[in-house]
Amino acid sequence: MSNRIPLAEMATYYTPELTLLLTDLGKIAQTMNIVEMVTPVNAGEEKQRWLELAAHGKWMNPDFRYNRELLGSVAKLHADTVEVGQTMKTAFESISGGEPGKVLYQLAEQRYQEVYLTTMLAKYMLEERQAGARDMVNKIFGAPAASTVAAAHDFARALANGKGKVREDNDNLKRIRRELKDLEFDAEKIRENFVWMAQECGIAETRPVVVDEATTSIDVRDKSLKGAVVSIPADRKVSGLKLVELTGHEILCHWCDSERAIKALPLIGGGALKPADEVLYEGHATLTDFNTHLMLGDAAPRQQLPFYVIAMDLAEQGLNFAELARVMYDVIRPTKLSDETALNQTWTTCYRVLRGSNGQNSYIGQYVFTKDRAYFEGRLVADKLHMEQMDSILELSTLSLGDVELLKTVVDFPKGEDNLAQTKSRLQKLVQRLLDDEVVF
Repeated sequence: MSNRIPLAEMATYYTPELTLLLTDLGKIAQTMNIVEMVTPVNAGEEKQRWLELAAHGKWMNPDFRYNRELLGSVAKLHADTVEVGQTMKTAFESISGGEPGKVLYQLAEQRYQEVYLTTMLAKYMLEERQAGARDMVNKIFGAPAASTVAAAHDFARALANGKGKVREDNDNLKRIRRELKDLEFDAEKIRENFVWMAQECGIAETRPVVVDEATTSIDVRDKSLKGAVVSIPADRKVSGLKLVELTGHEILCHWCDSERAIKALPLIGGGALKPADEVLYEGHATLTDFNTHLMLGDAAPRQQLPFYVIAMDLAEQGLNFAELARVMYDVIRPTKLSDETALNQTWTTCYRVLRGSNGQNSYIGQYVFTKDRAYFEGRLVADKLHMEQMDSILELSTLSLGDVELLKTVVDFPKGEDNLAQTKSRLQKLVQRLLDDEVVF
């Protein structure tokens, strides 16, 4: 008989000393969002300028500028982080209960290291020390394995050959898709529907959903300058079809998963101390995207977008933004319907892989922002877990893969629950709401 315990029992091993450590560390980390740190304040202007030139065959390096006030505020938290770290020995000594207690402490120690490294990343970015920033990013996010890079190239070729997607379509679904595509939702209407779905899930009161001029993409953040928040760009407009996909990805996966993980592992499962590794986080969400496309009879990718991983590998070899874009355009163009779409995808790929750097240096081992390996790698992991009927792990996707491996030594994760079936049911309800029609799938 297994001596592993249910995940819910891990909370019984918290001690007042450990709780104090995590609370103090969370207060430091709660506004410390790496994505905000590496988002250029002039990203929109540079994108427009870059696209105009690229459309005429001119590949240029953007001139990214960053929020120095934000970087300075995070860098100043380094001293507070070190001070909290001095209480870790006391917290460790307070935990009893054998292996579960040891695992809990290891998780806390990993969270401390991530906060520490984040303050150092801010410091190096502020000082424009790209080599130092690169080291911090590598330690925080890691890099895609060679096997992952090879798989990404294979899938890119499949997309170019028209073999990368699958669909299950019929006349009824064609009608539903057509009606959804005819609807348009601005940022405020997106917000209203996100809130509605959050209410359906019983989580609406856990964080605000805001429309923000500074946000560049829809994002569920467990920590930010505003704390835990769902942020929507003020200029974002989507069709009803896209809104259904976004709701599944952002609300039914990211937001719901975070709340489940916080409940299971207070102060550490999500929230201010959510780990930076998002392989499970994006894996669950992109697998849900796939099933949403299938549900609506739309073309669904057999794997996930491979371009970030390919670009990371190339940038690691020393290509700057312009050089990387020229190569990636040749990879992306055969998979897109128009040159305009391909150029936009090229910009997005290079921008996300080099954000946080100036994008202009060209030397071996330059800065590469590897966070977005989580999409391609995560989808591979999520597919495997779902096939193994381990949706109970996917439902806690704010945890890192390292967290799960640690927890598996003491926790019994149950098999059998099909999270995707419940997600499909909720999205069908959303479609009925959007079309004001009792549609049948």
